[in-house]
Amino acid sequence: MGVDKDYLSRQITAADPADHKSSTRFATDVPLPAYARVGNVITASANGALPANGGVTPALNDSLFLTSDGSASDVDNGIYVVTQLGSAGTPFILTRRGDCNANDLVTAGMCSRVEEGTFAGQEFVLITPNPIVVNTTPLVFELAEGGVGGFTNIPLGQVKSIAADEQVIFYGPMTISGTLRLSGSLVAMPVPAEIEVVAEVTSGPTAVPNNSQVPVDPSAGALTIELPNTGTPGQVVTIKNVTSSLNVITVDGMGRKMDGANIRTLTTAYENLQVRRKRNQNWDVL
Repeated sequence: MGVDKDYLSRQITAADPADHKSSTRFATDVPLPAYARVGNVITASANGALPANGGVTPALNDSLFLTSDGSASDVDNGIYVVTQLGSAGTPFILTRRGDCNANDLVTAGMCSRVEEGTFAGQEFVLITPNPIVVNTTPLVFELAEGGVGGFTNIPLGQVKSIAADEQVIFYGPMTISGTLRLSGSLVAMPVPAEIEVVAEVTSGPTAVPNNSQVPVDPSAGALTIELPNTGTPGQVVTIKNVTSSLNVITVDGMGRKMDGANIRTLTTAYENLQVRRKRNQNWDVL
């Protein structure tokens, strides 16, 4: 029996081929300037740099979530990469990201977490029912307010399965119109507090709060970020090197492990680390 190599390659590219995709840097909350889409590629109608959106100033190769707030049509919605930033002499160009640019990769329940800006730490979930034809079917994404499990509802006609060795945590109410096949555990948690964007850290050691986004500038030298020792399960902390400096940022779990490690380090320019509090007070690395 033959193997579709193109399909296999796309599946390997995906963070989780079934539904979960790699994070995006930001999501749109205001309309993009006028554009035209041909296939998987959006090109601005006029020259100029892609403007700030969703509380973030875009950079070349950023991943972004184009939502109904930013698109001219829901058919255009989805996850894109900034393949040309645009300038006085060129238009900006966005291209659907490789893990969600074909019918077999865009299905009901597809979700991705946002790293920065207006929707930092939150997740968008595709609630359009299958079958979906990319660039033809309107794609409607729902904001899952802190929805760690990847979904906060199950639309009619959609089936979600939780295996015996899986635990899904979700926040707030869940609407089940379709089918939930539950062999593992489904844990309901209260909606966490809003993400706090703390002041830029330039020295350390610096203790940071739960549910925070922490910009770090290590230009003056290596420094340490100390995570809170206790908190509510599901709380998220994001630490990001916001500079091109290669000085080491050490993240100390202060006695709590991050995927088994007490210490994590950021060693490259613009690198980030996002962790989520577990029920045992340790951290999952996202």
